[in-house]
Amino acid sequence: MKRLLIIEDDKLLATIYLKKFSTAGIGVQIANTGKDGLQRIASYRPDALLLDLMLPDISGIEVLRTLRADAATRDLPIVVFTNAFLPGPIQQARDAGATEVITKSDCSATQLIERIAALLAQSTYQPPGGTIETAAPVAAPEVDLRKMLREQAGRLQSALAQFSLMPSDMSRLIAVSQAAHAVSGNAAAAGEHTLAWMASALEALTRDLMEKPKHRNPSSANTVAEAGRLLVNWLQGETPVPPRRPADCKVLAIDDDPIMGQLVRTALARAQLPCITGQDPRAALELLRNGPFDLVLLDVEMPVMDGPTLCAELRKLPQHQKTPVVFVTAVGEFERRAESLASGGDDLLAKPFLPMELAVKALTHLLRRSAG
Repeated sequence: MKRLLIIEDDKLLATIYLKKFSTAGIGVQIANTGKDGLQRIASYRPDALLLDLMLPDISGIEVLRTLRADAATRDLPIVVFTNAFLPGPIQQARDAGATEVITKSDCSATQLIERIAALLAQSTYQPPGGTIETAAPVAAPEVDLRKMLREQAGRLQSALAQFSLMPSDMSRLIAVSQAAHAVSGNAAAAGEHTLAWMASALEALTRDLMEKPKHRNPSSANTVAEAGRLLVNWLQGETPVPPRRPADCKVLAIDDDPIMGQLVRTALARAQLPCITGQDPRAALELLRNGPFDLVLLDVEMPVMDGPTLCAELRKLPQHQKTPVVFVTAVGEFERRAESLASGGDDLLAKPFLPMELAVKALTHLLRRSAG
């Protein structure tokens, strides 16, 4: 029997993997930390390793580098399981010698088993000699994946409530990030790819905010809260989860600064969202008259016609009476929210913004509209 070691800190998710891989005829052991995983490799001598990059002690990248520096594990097949919205860690994993990188939001438990089984069948790696530690008997209970997802709502809701009381507190932001990470992994295992995708986006935003605290402001806190609320509503069954993530949507962004237009396109590309940008509000109004858009981003201050005026005009068009409109303005003008939204806007985003914040903001509105 081939042996797989899984390093995964989410114990519930690890239980699911333990049961499913064992049922598929693959021996499994679980380590919940990077240090524990490194110790188990020596005794368990796995034929392959499934490694989560986000671990509570040493990172998955450190585990990967340690194994590749050891002659005994230099050729061990290592599959990295990570977040699709974290291009930096994904590239680091590849550079460190990952055999394969799989994004959680795109891979259900069944698909993961198939990919690992294929990798084991093709692998020529032989664990180093010595006594093989016998895997403990599998006693993992059956898991109701739908019930498991509903239970994730409480943890995320609690983390969001604490965060809303003090958004500047790092520990509260970390709690939201960890809850989103858990939702992403468990939703992927259940085959809920849209839910996993949105949770992954929220996790990526919170991690960016941890690394770049100067972007933690009322605008980013609002984006985190709204995205989290959408996830909680889905998890609790209050609104249906769209069957697929937005792909054929049309986003229109109008800003008189061409550099900002390029930043918007780059940011939305992280969420695989196409975007048409422009600088002339009058030309934008003509575009809106000639065809539907799924989301409109408007700068507040523009010559000839400002954002609120353009928004009021587009609301007169039958096809855009309910189209989500997000105003983009300077951080210092965030308090203009009430005035801007009175013209028919739905939300406000302060610039300068993190690319991931705009991506999460756009996904939140597009997916909320899809579910409605």
